Amino acid sequence: MPIWTDIRSEIDQERQRDNRNAQDIVRRRKLAELERATSRPLIVYATDFTNAQKVRDSGNEITISPYDKDG
Repeated sequence: MPIWTDIRSEIDQERQRDNRNAQDIVRRRKLAELERATSRPLIVYATDFTNAQKVRDSGNEITISPYDKDG
């Protein structure tokens, strides 16, 4: 399993290739590797729960819970 510095290095290598989508390319590559390793499709669930303004605007309805996996 790679550590953050390894992933950061991959992103930097993509940027050196003058690739403006370096983070997205590496992200997609890692997600594909995970799908291959598990032999299962991957669903990514994300929320911007660290953005205080968005949390306030949502009425504090932006959360991640262990129960979300059952949705």
